[in-house]
Amino acid sequence: MGRSKLKVLHVGIIGTVLALIIVAVAFFAFIKPTQATIEEKKGELSGLQQKAQALGNNQTALVKARLDSAQAKSDLAQYESKYMRVGPTRQVLDFQGANGRVTAMLALWREQAETLGPVLERYMNRAGVKLLSPIAVPAAPTDPNVINPSEIKLDFPGIQVMGTWGNIMAFLRSMETFPRLVLINNVTLSGSSPLVTAAIDLSVIILPRNGDKAQIVPSVTSDQTGMGGGVGAPGSYGPTPMGPTPGGGPGVSNGAAVPSNGAAAPSNGATGAPG
Repeated sequence: MGRSKLKVLHVGIIGTVLALIIVAVAFFAFIKPTQATIEEKKGELSGLQQKAQALGNNQTALVKARLDSAQAKSDLAQYESKYMRVGPTRQVLDFQGANGRVTAMLALWREQAETLGPVLERYMNRAGVKLLSPIAVPAAPTDPNVINPSEIKLDFPGIQVMGTWGNIMAFLRSMETFPRLVLINNVTLSGSSPLVTAAIDLSVIILPRNGDKAQIVPSVTSDQTGMGGGVGAPGSYGPTPMGPTPGGGPGVSNGAAVPSNGAAAPSNGATGAPG
């Protein structure tokens, strides 16, 4: 009986040792390498996730950059439209190049002779005010070298209009949407309700492009201006304030465009009288 019990005990111990050996062999042969592989794959997964996140961030940044670029282009177009574009063709007033000053001067001629007066009248009509005196557009420059390339200021003193208080306020508020930068310098009211008269002093500001690159013109010839017979400035715009002239269109006494037939443009800068 003692020997049998001993044998059974020995067998149990041997079995237990063998089981431990088998577990150890399985751990080092299979389980531990598998765990290492799992950790390695977790590292790869983390790296892929970081790359995916970075790619998503880059794509988001790219979309934002494109939106920012589109917004910047839109802002630039609006800025150019309000502060730089002049004349009936809405060209950008640009001083770049050897003939930049001459080109700018010709653009200002058309702006001052053909555009500013009618546009101001249009805004008055929309607001319901009546123009009582001609719009005296400042005389256009005849020397390109005297033009300020960084800021062009055109003063319109004493524009007289009549209307109700609401009409006059509507006109003043409409200057915020005027297609030029407008400064209201002074407003004087007279008369009694319902119709009052307003004398308005305002200035139109034009901010040219490439003003820092403007070059002095050594001499101005007819070839440079494209006008034979010398250089002359167009006259001021002087519309008839109270309606059209008899037998014709609106009374514009001296608001003709820059001539293209080889003759010099008028240079007296006179303001048209009421029709």
